[in-house]
Amino acid sequence: MLAGELILSMRKMIAFILLMLVCSVSQGQLSYQDARQKLYSRLLSTPIGPNYLRLNDYFFNKACDSLVKAGIQVDGDPIESILLRLFGMTELELDRRNITPLRVPSVNMFFLEILRTYKVKPLRGFVRDIGVNRLRILANAFVGLPLGDTLQMAVSLKEAQAFHQRIPALIGQPKYERFSQQILSYFVSEEPEFYLREINKNEALQRYTAASTDQKVLAVHSLKDVQNTTRIIPFSLAIQEGRMTLDSVRMLSEKPRSYLAAYTKEVFDLYNSEDSSRKNFLSGFLNHQNAEVAKMFVGPINQLHESADRERYYVLRGLTPQELYLIMVGGSAEFYTSSFTYTFNLWLKEVEKQGIDSFFNGINYYEFGKFLNVTSGYGLFRKFIEKMDQNNFARVFSKYLATNINSSRTDRQLIVDGMSCSEILWEVRGFPEARNSLLASLTEAKAKQQQADVLVQRMYTSFSHILQDSLEGRLKAIQDEYNVMAVQRLKLKDTIVQVGLFYDDEDGASSFRNYLSFLPESSWSREDRGSYMVFRSKTGNPFYIFLNKPNSEKGELAAQQEMLAAVENEGLQISYFTHRGHSYHLLKSLKLLPQSSQIVYLGSCGGYNEVYKVFEANPDAHIISTRNVGSRFINDPILSRINQKAIANENIPWNEIWSSLDKSFTSKNTRDLFSAYIPPNRYIGIMFIRDVLNF
Repeated sequence: MLAGELILSMRKMIAFILLMLVCSVSQGQLSYQDARQKLYSRLLSTPIGPNYLRLNDYFFNKACDSLVKAGIQVDGDPIESILLRLFGMTELELDRRNITPLRVPSVNMFFLEILRTYKVKPLRGFVRDIGVNRLRILANAFVGLPLGDTLQMAVSLKEAQAFHQRIPALIGQPKYERFSQQILSYFVSEEPEFYLREINKNEALQRYTAASTDQKVLAVHSLKDVQNTTRIIPFSLAIQEGRMTLDSVRMLSEKPRSYLAAYTKEVFDLYNSEDSSRKNFLSGFLNHQNAEVAKMFVGPINQLHESADRERYYVLRGLTPQELYLIMVGGSAEFYTSSFTYTFNLWLKEVEKQGIDSFFNGINYYEFGKFLNVTSGYGLFRKFIEKMDQNNFARVFSKYLATNINSSRTDRQLIVDGMSCSEILWEVRGFPEARNSLLASLTEAKAKQQQADVLVQRMYTSFSHILQDSLEGRLKAIQDEYNVMAVQRLKLKDTIVQVGLFYDDEDGASSFRNYLSFLPESSWSREDRGSYMVFRSKTGNPFYIFLNKPNSEKGELAAQQEMLAAVENEGLQISYFTHRGHSYHLLKSLKLLPQSSQIVYLGSCGGYNEVYKVFEANPDAHIISTRNVGSRFINDPILSRINQKAIANENIPWNEIWSSLDKSFTSKNTRDLFSAYIPPNRYIGIMFIRDVLNF
């Protein structure tokens, strides 16, 4: 047998084995016809709209059979086998919630496009225009074939971009050889600290670094023997080019105001560069570092929350508009509402001297989208847009939408960014020039997107509806549906079960102690089970509260898992799920979120940004979150009000509860904190995405 024939035979054998694995896992070894009908029926169970139905009908009822009847083969592999793998992998990605049903038509259209063109033109443009999760489906449809190898390589490169921690392990593999310098440059720019930790023990990184001529890679590499590099890395290129010295940067690090001034200048100089690689140098790292730099100033402001403004905001005195801007975008999750408002007003006063459009032109609209999200979140967007040229705003925001809402992005990226954009567009409605300009650009942008990408198409349609106010009726209907939580929904198996997840730090310990004070022994029986506690209502509806103890001997994760196992073993179902901890613990909590949850309470800083994870578990859940700083002084009173209503077998009216709490918080601190909390019926982004996904 010739070598080429042997390779092809081995490919087919691998493809057959993988086909059997896919079919046994996701299709139950169904035939082509049965697998096609199974997936088609599943997609039709999600009522989206006529275009969605038309696209699915065309592919499953016409295109597939036409391919089979024509006897199409790809490198000797019959189309039935390829389609069976396509159906199986689509089912798997739907099960894993990596894609929504709305993206399946685009997968299918890409599949047909590959069959038509893979022999006549490169796949480069195709790969660029499709997100990694959908590309993975297509790569596995052609697994074992040269075409599948090409697609799988593209998947691996996209995954490396999304999951930087994988790069040190894959960069030394032979198949990545021709991409090694590209991967290295990306890794160093996005994860310079990780690179510096790995370089002395990873031979592949050492080899490719030695061969690199990229000055930005070499700039970071020059710090490999330096200690405490976090504040030094942003200036690595300046040190490499002789504009600064290592000693001068170390001296700056000890003086927050001097460091901020130098850091701001370096960030904006890089971003304003006409060299795209220089412009993007350290982009991912600097997004994180902006937050660390901002903490130098936001921290002292927060500590003086009850002090007079002159004392509280002393650290901001004399800062430039550029420095204030960087603090606002970097410290967005740390500010109290009042402190952000003060900083914003100070910035706006200074910027108006030169003109707000001139200011943004000067910084090349650095982090403009994030700034809009932050000002919208703090209720200051209208004050901002009033000072900006409306048509210029529409032009810049249209560019932002084109970058963030397009077919190349994953479902989660689209949904999270779409929710933020919907809130901004909701505010733009009151500004006719900006609104009309954006309406025109949205129509044009939608036309440029793939017609088969139903998710993107529906998002652009809903954006336009928001600006035209024609979505107001639909939003109002969604809002009305979530104005009240029916207590009956919480009574699973006639019992209400709340779980609270606490973490092993001082915040977790203090939050745990504080919540116990809202569960008095006169109203609740309590049982200490070692690593967790169980409370049961003494009157009214049967109501259990399970709380894991922070800093238990078993540790937070083991305590939480033991507690959740006990809930299940006792034949109970969780209907009321609460996360109590810092934002960096939130994703750990959400991994434990059960589908039975009807109220989901995200009490951490920035819980607002992770609500899509709740949709994945239960799209109909009532979600409570905070845009900004989470606090036990707000969380526990809210939870207590909900508990009181539920025990008394009363429905839970969010407007009434929020109005009552607003009156009860009398101190400057608590009123400031509470203003950032959003009840389930007032979050435009949630209403928007429920409309788009037809939740």
